[in-house]
Amino acid sequence: MTTVATEIVVPPNALETSSGFTWLDENGIIMAVGSSHQLHTLAHAIENTEMIAAIAGNVRRPFLIDLTKVKTMSKEAREYYAGPEPEKSITAVAIVTKSSVGKAVANFFLLLTKPSVPTRLFTEHNEAIEWLLRQKESLR
Repeated sequence: MTTVATEIVVPPNALETSSGFTWLDENGIIMAVGSSHQLHTLAHAIENTEMIAAIAGNVRRPFLIDLTKVKTMSKEAREYYAGPEPEKSITAVAIVTKSSVGKAVANFFLLLTKPSVPTRLFTEHNEAIEWLLRQKESLR
């Protein structure tokens, strides 16, 4: 079992998008931390998905996104994230948030968009990473 910090620290090698930071961790998990925006748009979703694909290379990988700072997400962004494009690079998604707004955004996403890969909501990063590592193992 992997021990991790309870908070995600953005490493110096993280790549920045207009809505946050993304990087590949030592476990082969793509990690992302969203920044605070009034509205997470379709343009953000496309940019983030392209960044994830670039980091993943030709390997589908588990993905952890921390939505704690994200205030709201457009319907178009939610639909894009649940669609076929992100699935090309991602095997499973762990959504982490400790904010009530983030939980509402994540629950709305999970209930209404039906993601195409296994997706779960967490309040603790370590639990999310452990779940993603189990998902990764089940694909072998």
